[in-house]
Amino acid sequence: MAVMEREPVDALREEATIWVMRLQEQPAQASLQASVEAWKARSPAHAAAFDEMRALLGVLHQPMRRLAERRRNRRRAFALAASVLAAVLLGVGPRDRIADLQSDAVTAAGEFETLRLSDGSTVTLNTGTAIAKSDGDRGVTMYRGEAYFEIAHDPQHPFVIAAGDARVRVLGTRFNVKMQDEQVIVTVDDGRVELAPVHGSTQTLQLTAGMQGFVEQDQVRQQTSFDPQSAVAWRERKAIFYDAPFETVVADLNRYRRGPILIADADARARRVTGVFNLPDTEQALGTIERTLQLRVTRLPFGVTVIY
Repeated sequence: MAVMEREPVDALREEATIWVMRLQEQPAQASLQASVEAWKARSPAHAAAFDEMRALLGVLHQPMRRLAERRRNRRRAFALAASVLAAVLLGVGPRDRIADLQSDAVTAAGEFETLRLSDGSTVTLNTGTAIAKSDGDRGVTMYRGEAYFEIAHDPQHPFVIAAGDARVRVLGTRFNVKMQDEQVIVTVDDGRVELAPVHGSTQTLQLTAGMQGFVEQDQVRQQTSFDPQSAVAWRERKAIFYDAPFETVVADLNRYRRGPILIADADARARRVTGVFNLPDTEQALGTIERTLQLRVTRLPFGVTVIY
């Protein structure tokens, strides 16, 4: 399958970022300055990209300097700046763009949508989800994200969901499917669900109401410790966390934002969080985090937020 090329403006920003960072490392090198000026002179777009990236790094300078002073580690601060720029530049990857083109329904960051099928079933899409209907409306393919299924009962025609490395088969039930990193997680509200890996093991897992299972690395397993309420709280536009690592909380909040939240403090990543946040209002969550965990929140251009 062909990979979609990145937009030219993104390529210019990447080149500009390299020039800006090189100048920060060697500001007095005359030959480097001459090379930068020659690159900028190639077109107005080159010059604009350079100014844009230099401005972003300028805004980053103060929080990065404070972090370096606290940690006495310039490399750490520089690495964070690079990660901020990578998050800004890369955005949605080519694979996601291709999936969006193949899908019948797509939700952007912070959006929700309900897809109604001709057999009477409904699929409610959480944020950042891409899904395509199969022939006959008794099946779908999930490319990414999370969705809640309410499947009309039809014992003669099983409903089949293909999601990454997992296959979900049902006759009529209510359940949630979440694609997270390399896992596909299924939580059942009502009825019976058959969960199996597409490759590897031929084992299948039968899940009933109140059970959760997942497929990872071509293996299917039952999750014995989980909270059913928090697993589907997004349907009520809530995010519920019980003694969760702060890093996990931020990763979940990032799903509802166009600009990423980045954690600049390693100690903060392991802090534990218990709370209920409204979705998709992640700014309210950030305010609560800032007050209760006594962390600093810095908002940067392009929607980037740094916590330290």
